[in-house]
Amino acid sequence: MRSRPFSAPISPPATSTPSALPTPPAARPPPKRRLIIGAILGGALIIALAILGAIRFGGSGATAVVTPTPSVAIAIPTASSRPVVVATPTPTPVALTTPPPLVAIAPPIPAPTASPGPVVVVIPTPASTVPSPTVEATEEEPANKTFDGVWSVTLNIHDYKDPGTGAIAQGYVSYFAAKVKNGVLHGELGTRGAAAFFEINGKIDADGTAILHLNGLRGSEKYNMAVGGESHGRSGTPYAFDLATQFKGRRGTGKRIGPRVGIIDFVKD
Repeated sequence: MRSRPFSAPISPPATSTPSALPTPPAARPPPKRRLIIGAILGGALIIALAILGAIRFGGSGATAVVTPTPSVAIAIPTASSRPVVVATPTPTPVALTTPPPLVAIAPPIPAPTASPGPVVVVIPTPASTVPSPTVEATEEEPANKTFDGVWSVTLNIHDYKDPGTGAIAQGYVSYFAAKVKNGVLHGELGTRGAAAFFEINGKIDADGTAILHLNGLRGSEKYNMAVGGESHGRSGTPYAFDLATQFKGRRGTGKRIGPRVGIIDFVKD
């Protein structure tokens, strides 16, 4: 029995028909990449806020703000099945220095005011139009002119024993001339500036009284009183004393004021 050949129907080749489905959307970035971008933006925002706060509220000193600096190493994913390596950002300290103020304005300090003290009011004394008796007497000067002229003078200084040291200063007598002009007496003996020189001056009042002043340079030491612990004053050193004198008519007499006795006599020439 002959076998029949088996024939199967041959179907025509399938042809691709256009798909009615919509085009798929563009591929979104992987989730890990979005997280990295968000971290970078957040770090930038933190830096901006830190700088703004330091400028607005910072003091005059330097403020150290530690801001994380994104140092990111991103591995671009490939078609391979290797995992994506993301490096953690290392924070780097950033020192932000707030500039000090250029001008320091100090509040004005009020000047101390002295407490008001009592006010002193000086009331000027009106000048008197009535002439004083002293001025009238000075203008007339009848007494002073009475003693005007040249006078012969004798000065007799007695011996003197110092009670402390026991040293004795010998007495002496001096003769000289004096002149009275407008009631003022002046006389001198010796060479001015040399040892043993002296002069006598004074004004004679209207009643004839006068305090005459004698000053000069000491002469020989044996005539001098003790001075400064020494038994006798040194020659050429200065000395002085006063004489209380009374003039009457053409004569006058006086006494030395002090412990040593001295007599002075005037006779008008």
